[in-house]
Amino acid sequence: MLRLIANGRTQPQRMKKMGSSTEHPKLLTRLASPFKEFGLLAGALYMLDRLLRTISPNLGLQVYEFMVQPIAGQGHKPLLPPNLARNLSFVEIGRGHPDLAKMPAREDIKLQRFEQGAHCLGAYKKGELIGYLWYCRQRYQEDLVRCTYELVDEERSIFDFDLYVLPQHRLGLAFLGIWHGVNETLGPMGARYTFSRLTRFNTASRRAHAHLGWRRVGSAVFVCAWRMELMFCSLAPYLSLTFSRRVRLRLAPSVLEQGHGSIKK
Repeated sequence: MLRLIANGRTQPQRMKKMGSSTEHPKLLTRLASPFKEFGLLAGALYMLDRLLRTISPNLGLQVYEFMVQPIAGQGHKPLLPPNLARNLSFVEIGRGHPDLAKMPAREDIKLQRFEQGAHCLGAYKKGELIGYLWYCRQRYQEDLVRCTYELVDEERSIFDFDLYVLPQHRLGLAFLGIWHGVNETLGPMGARYTFSRLTRFNTASRRAHAHLGWRRVGSAVFVCAWRMELMFCSLAPYLSLTFSRRVRLRLAPSVLEQGHGSIKK
């Protein structure tokens, strides 16, 4: 009887110790995963961003990489072979187009994009929208921080953003199809470079674009606290503190010729 009671008392305590011992490795794995995925510095920035956002939604970091990708001109080898591209077509989606309703961005954001002169290239397969890409010429006004990206080579450059593949087409060739359309549509118009702003923590996008010839132009960290934005950047002006004005960054395609700054897979 005494042995049974003793066993009955000690068994829950033993199970509790076992449970706590298994929880510690899981916690350590969760804490270590950002450093494993992003690296030491980017992992630390990711953890800091998460911490700040738990304090207030008005606090946080934006960690960006600025990339440039070549656009193939006339006489180039198509990104997709003819048998895969024959059912694809590419149309500019302008104001009032019915397919604007299929885009998840808010209506006021779409309106702001048109007001700053942005264009939207839609990719269609057998007449059905499968994805799209927005782009600007000369400059693009960032909407998450107060920053304007100015293109040094205005005549031959665009700034692309919000590349989106509709969910039902994400297992197909829609992603490559959009870039095929960029080459086939904008290349003959004289565009040779497309710039973009990539969130450092978006590893899926980094891997998807790696084989398309992306190169890193620069990087920046924006510390956001209500109206204050503090920028640390590898491009001039390098350091900026603003409360209302927009900071300007000039993006040049020289890294494509130099062959530096290749993105890591």
